Amino acid sequence: MELCYDGALVLSSSYAVMDEEEMTYTEGGGSRTYRGNQGWAAAVALTSAGLFLSGMGKAVGVTIIRGCIGGGPIAWICGIAATVAIMYGSGALGGQMYSAGFQALYCMAKKGKFTLKTTSNPFGLFSVS
Repeated sequence: MELCYDGALVLSSSYAVMDEEEMTYTEGGGSRTYRGNQGWAAAVALTSAGLFLSGMGKAVGVTIIRGCIGGGPIAWICGIAATVAIMYGSGALGGQMYSAGFQALYCMAKKGKFTLKTTSNPFGLFSVS
């Protein structure tokens, strides 16, 4: 197929020029800088929430598996599928939160402040600097 468009290229007012792969996330997120007592509280809360979320997913998963004991094969298949979804979903988000919280604690100890950035990228929701 031959392209024969020879007019001026018209772009929307909100276009984004990209030098990287076409699957780069360009929207969503925000950032906020925390300092002093508020920074310490936010860093501890982020770390604690990450640990809680990871542990909660595992506890729910174990409860589902225990509920399947004595059930038929359909109960086992559904229980295992639900357990995998809950454990990996909450574990992934909890792990990202814990990692960001730990980095925030490090930044607070070194610089007395940290900047938390959130994105719409599901593989890197939090960034701390």
